[in-house]
Amino acid sequence: GEKTDATHALLIIGEDMHTTSGRKALSFVGAAFGVAVPLGYKVLSAMLIDLETGDVLWTNVDTDVSSTSLLKPDDVKTALNRVFETYPNIEAYKKFSDSQ
Repeated sequence: GEKTDATHALLIIGEDMHTTSGRKALSFVGAAFGVAVPLGYKVLSAMLIDLETGDVLWTNVDTDVSSTSLLKPDDVKTALNRVFETYPNIEAYKKFSDSQ
């Protein structure tokens, strides 16, 4: 904040694990023996921080175990919309953004 005069920081962190066909086969074989092998998943989290106090003002996380990917723009848009659903006063921002 001192270098940029910013008062807040928005951190967005994502993790995306893709399942290969070999891992899918291992999952199938493992299931026959009662062993669970995790398949792909995606996690996207956001946090708003007050740079003057260090307080976390808001945070939310979206997790998804479907075949979505953070490499696909539409999937990223969907995940970000889910993360920011709980952001304070998001409806007022959406109305303003849609009018521009």
